[in-house]
Amino acid sequence: GLATVLITNEQSAAYMAAGVWAATREIACVNIIGGPGVTHALPGVAHAHWARMPLLLICTDIRTSYGAGHFQLHEVNNAGILAPYCKDVTTLRDEDCALATVLQAVHTASQPPYGPVAIIVGSHLLTQPQVVGVVPKRPPLALPAYPQPRLAPLATSPLPRREPLVIVGPDLYPTAVPSLMAWLEETNGRVMTMCAAKGLIDETHPRWLCNAPTPQSETEVRRLPSRAEVVLLGCNLNPLPALPSGHAGTPAPGSGLEVLVVGHPLVGTRPHWQHIDTDPAAFVMAATQG
Repeated sequence: GLATVLITNEQSAAYMAAGVWAATREIACVNIIGGPGVTHALPGVAHAHWARMPLLLICTDIRTSYGAGHFQLHEVNNAGILAPYCKDVTTLRDEDCALATVLQAVHTASQPPYGPVAIIVGSHLLTQPQVVGVVPKRPPLALPAYPQPRLAPLATSPLPRREPLVIVGPDLYPTAVPSLMAWLEETNGRVMTMCAAKGLIDETHPRWLCNAPTPQSETEVRRLPSRAEVVLLGCNLNPLPALPSGHAGTPAPGSGLEVLVVGHPLVGTRPHWQHIDTDPAAFVMAATQG
C-alpha cells in the first residue's frame, strides 16, 4: 500500500520527502545508496532538520570493515555525516530487527520536536541471502497533533525576515560572486568588504553594500542588527580578532547573532566557530539552510 516514486537525484528526493509532510502531514521515506547518495541528500535532510519536519531515510553502508568487497570508492562515514541533522541514526545488522527498527524510527521522527531519522543497512544484509517473514498487519501509526501555529497562513503569521550581513575577505573567488549576489537578492542581505575583495564587489554590485564600517571588535559586532546573520566569506579573520563565540544555528550568548564561517584557513584553531570546507560557490546552500 505504499506509493513509490523513482527519483534520479538524491537531493531532490530528500526535499520531496520534506514536501510530502508539508502538504499531507504524512511521513515519507527516502531510500538512497551510501557515500555520495548520503552527501547528495544531506541538504534536504538538513532542511527537514531545521524546519522540524519528520522524515525517514534508509541508506546502505558499504564498507570494507564489513567485508562486503563492493563499492569501496563510496566508503564514507555515513553515520557521522547524518548524525548532526538527524534525531537518531541506527545501523541495521540483523534482518529479524528490520520491522521493529523501521517502526521505532517512524515513531521517533513523529514525536515533537519533529525531525529526520536515518537507518543504515549493513552491507551483509545486501550481499547474503536473507529470509524475511510475513510482515504482520498493524493499525496505522497515530501521529501527534501538529502545532496549529505552524499551519496558520503566512498572511496572518509572517515569518521573520532574515537580513544576513556578509563580510567578504580577499580569498573570495570570482566564480562565487554570481551566487553571492543571487543569495543577497533573495534574502535582502548586505555586504561588508575587506582588502582586495572590496573592488570586486563595489564596482560590480554597489547597491548591495551597506555604509557601516567593517567591525573590528566584539563590541562592534554586537551593535549590528539583532536579526542579522554574520557570514564570513573568504576571510583570514585577522582584522576580526574578537568575534563572539557561537556557531551556525546557535546564536552567540548575549549577542543575538549567528556566525557562519565559510572556507577560512584557521580551521581547527577556533572550535567555537562553524567551519564549512567547500567550494565558495556552494556557500549559498549552507547559508540559506540556517
